[in-house]
Amino acid sequence: MIFITVLTTSCWNKKIILKKIIDDEITIRWYYYSYISNNSDEIVELEKDKMTIVISKLDGNTIQDINVLNDTIFIKRYEVEELYDTDILLNGSVLGYRIKYVVIKN
Repeated sequence: MIFITVLTTSCWNKKIILKKIIDDEITIRWYYYSYISNNSDEIVELEKDKMTIVISKLDGNTIQDINVLNDTIFIKRYEVEELYDTDILLNGSVLGYRIKYVVIKN
């Protein structure tokens, strides 16, 4: 019985990494969690000096790509009609890196 519970619990929170960028100073991860019945929001997080900050969290299939050029993180995303209270779109500078959103019009 315990084995079945552990097995189903591990299926609920499978982290799917869509893209990971590593350079000398930072790591950027773009991922979501796969649940049995649906998926989570897409998350982009920045890690530097053992600090991790979520810089973007949007409804699934909204983010198109992520890239880094010098000190700027580019998040390419589709235009959405409205943002939810749980969405995160950090602007400005985070841990010494600028955040730039490139919006694709539908």
